[in-house]
Amino acid sequence: MAEGFAIVSAAIPRSVRDSVEEVLKRERITMSEYLRLCLAKLSDDGRAPFEIPEASRGRRRHDIVGRSFFDV
Repeated sequence: MAEGFAIVSAAIPRSVRDSVEEVLKRERITMSEYLRLCLAKLSDDGRAPFEIPEASRGRRRHDIVGRSFFDV
């Protein structure tokens, strides 16, 4: 494996998957692509690539938040 790369595995709870479903549809990407973007963006500036709507987040602190990756 090349230096600086890692294989990542994650179990995505249904509640998280449901909360990002609209974003995935809007951005036309898969959950796998979204997670890769999250890892890349978090390593760059500590933020997730997409904002999850407040209604979907349910005001929970552990939800994924941030601005749109495509609004840069």
